[in-house]
Amino acid sequence: MVTINSCLNVGFEVFRVEVQIGTSRGYGVKIIGLTDRVVRESKHRILTALHLNAYKVSGQRIIINLSPSDLPKTGMGFDLPIAIGILLAQKQIESKLRLDRVLFFSELNLNGVLKANQGTVNCVQEMIAQDFDFIVLAFETRERLNHLNQEKLVFCKNIGEVIEFVATKKKIHHDFSLPKPFKPIKNDFDFSQILNQEEAVYAAQVAVLGHHHLILKGDPGLGKSMIAERISTLISRVDHIDKNEILGIHDLLNEPNSKSLSHPLIPFRQPDHSITPVGFKGRTQGKLMPGEASLAHGGVLFMDELNFFQRDILRLLQAVLDHRRVQLKKGSQNFTIPADFLCVTGFNVSESKYYPKMIPPSLIDRFDVSVFLDAVDHNKRGNIIVRNSKKLRTEINEARTFQLARNSKLGAGLNSRLDAQQTYELCKKTKTANLLFKEALEANNWSFRRQLKVLQLARSIADLGFAEKIDEFHLSKALTWAP
Repeated sequence: MVTINSCLNVGFEVFRVEVQIGTSRGYGVKIIGLTDRVVRESKHRILTALHLNAYKVSGQRIIINLSPSDLPKTGMGFDLPIAIGILLAQKQIESKLRLDRVLFFSELNLNGVLKANQGTVNCVQEMIAQDFDFIVLAFETRERLNHLNQEKLVFCKNIGEVIEFVATKKKIHHDFSLPKPFKPIKNDFDFSQILNQEEAVYAAQVAVLGHHHLILKGDPGLGKSMIAERISTLISRVDHIDKNEILGIHDLLNEPNSKSLSHPLIPFRQPDHSITPVGFKGRTQGKLMPGEASLAHGGVLFMDELNFFQRDILRLLQAVLDHRRVQLKKGSQNFTIPADFLCVTGFNVSESKYYPKMIPPSLIDRFDVSVFLDAVDHNKRGNIIVRNSKKLRTEINEARTFQLARNSKLGAGLNSRLDAQQTYELCKKTKTANLLFKEALEANNWSFRRQLKVLQLARSIADLGFAEKIDEFHLSKALTWAP
């Protein structure tokens, strides 16, 4: 019996799978181990690929077991390990490798060419930290994985190159690694195009700094959508999540030429009002596909005119804002995909109407900042101080360093992620600010969540000015912006 290591991507979880190949007298190939139709059909691809590469598999009965047997198996990533295992079991090739320290993961074409398959980035990111000497993959996954240590990765174009590597232990294609830092969106959008909305721009800057969800209110045509579409240009640091998760989610789309994989950018998603719950959460029918919530992970989700979205979408949004992940179910399997984003929405309402009636108050309570856009005063245009996205982004990054240096002493991250104890300990106030906060508590019937959000927001406003304590200005601004 021969055992080959492979792996299985289930949602965002990765499992190690042993491909066990045994031979006996008889004919036929049988794949067992709680496999689905995609895996069972792989034997036809594998046998054809081996035949077209001058390897004949006949004269023996071949049993292939995918262990652990109680884990449902799906996907095409087992093609390569099964093919190599069959050749080794029938002694058609020899190996100079320690097979228990090598992992194979790739789909095979009928002609033996290796193809990238869904979940490659997730699998490799997880397995590269384990005790493997080499991970053998399709050559076309090379650009997807250039952010990882290339020492363990072996990229092959076809099964012939894999066999040569197994026999000689020599890589055919040399290692390479290109620096691919995450970058803000590069397009024609810039905050220098926003005129006479200093308060809203300031609110957007604070929202990005502390990762506070933002509501933009005002009459039509004042620039709410313009500001929201430019918020992603302010983000260049992703401190609250693992950056590799962003690549892993987009890899589930299995698009080898995806711009998001070749040139990783901060995600910006703007779903339409007609989006369905499946489009928002993701689907499990066929292969797993992430929805808009997960595709915005690590970036910005802009839902303009939230009151026009379906009621089910609003419920889903509230759940995602609470848990920062999406739960999907397929049969007895549960999938969890991260969905941690900065949510921005806009309402065409006057100050007197406040919010549309169809928006649940519980959803509004999940937002941190609500700012009203003033009508443009053309007489002030000559006196406006315009700041571009690069300048604003630099200020945010400097303040973010100041914020994390303080919060990390208590093991905390961004201000919006502080728990109750951390909030009261880190959000130190001056005497006048403390009196103002007590007066606000007496005047407003706030939930405990809202009390914490006001303090966290005031802390972010203070961080932007590098203040050690929250003063009256910081707190009054946070009270003004409270939804």
